[in-house]
Amino acid sequence: MDKAPTISILVPVYNAAPFLERCLNSLLGQSLAEIEVVAVDDGSEDASPAILRRYAEADKRVKVVTHPDNQGTHRTRLDGFRNASGRYIGYADPDDWVEPETFATALRLLEQHQADTLRFSYRRIDPDGNDLPRTPGEPVKTEVYSSGREYLRRQFHSTMWSHLHKRELWETALPFFPDVELSYAEDNLTSFVLAYLSRRFVCVPDALYCYYIHPASAMQIGTLDNCIRQINYRRLVIDLLHTFLEAKNDVAFLPYRKVVIANYNCILGRLLPRLQEADRAKASVHFLDRFGELISEHADQVVNELQQTQGGLNALYNSVWWKITSPPRNGIAFLKKSFARQ
Repeated sequence: MDKAPTISILVPVYNAAPFLERCLNSLLGQSLAEIEVVAVDDGSEDASPAILRRYAEADKRVKVVTHPDNQGTHRTRLDGFRNASGRYIGYADPDDWVEPETFATALRLLEQHQADTLRFSYRRIDPDGNDLPRTPGEPVKTEVYSSGREYLRRQFHSTMWSHLHKRELWETALPFFPDVELSYAEDNLTSFVLAYLSRRFVCVPDALYCYYIHPASAMQIGTLDNCIRQINYRRLVIDLLHTFLEAKNDVAFLPYRKVVIANYNCILGRLLPRLQEADRAKASVHFLDRFGELISEHADQVVNELQQTQGGLNALYNSVWWKITSPPRNGIAFLKKSFARQ
């Protein structure tokens, strides 16, 4: 690439061969030519490495980083940034795609509002090509926040691919992103820290990204091993966020608790219900063992939030309280008492 790229687009790749060409074609077909695609292959065992090599040979804007084995999305994205040279950092998952004007529009809006971070909306597309309803909480109008902390007090959306960040944010945030394996919920950490550090944050309603929902998506895997891993990763993310806020002398920052509760809801309302009954009981025990102390710490908020989340309530009744024969010590007594009153 003769000219330094304006935007580096980080693409973590793992066994994405069926979708990868569509993603890369959409990125290289951007109306904004001054981009680079930093694709990090995370130990893929399919044709993904060969596809990446072919695209890198054909277009100098494609930079490929290779992991000898699978190290998780968090490390993959960190390596992507370390190899990026753009003034701005964008993102794409290998099974999704973007519109031809996505990054030109995102850059224009970011610079127009003189923001450090831009969050945009997206399309949800099923395997038949149909657009699904918008996700609640997506921007419906342009909203400008004088700081990332102000944005986090109002809302939080964790998906990295719906954001464009200034490079300087990443450089400031990097010390708070330790070299650990994280394959799920890593966006909760990265998006939160980058938002918190933003001096100005803007949300726009423009649907600039195409999120492809298909059975092979990572969040669709409903096995006991996957659920246990997600529980562990989500607890690690919460601990890392707490460490970050300690460094900022801001552990009382309320949006952090909202992230904690969002992870409760994901585990109780989305992960546990997908398991068979016997596996659900085992995963519930593990969840309480890892999260019991936090449940006690945030008990009032947890109960209030879960009362408004039918999926969370159903998961509690069906898998935690009535299915566990040997519950762990932390947290369970309070919530048993709380739900007994309902």
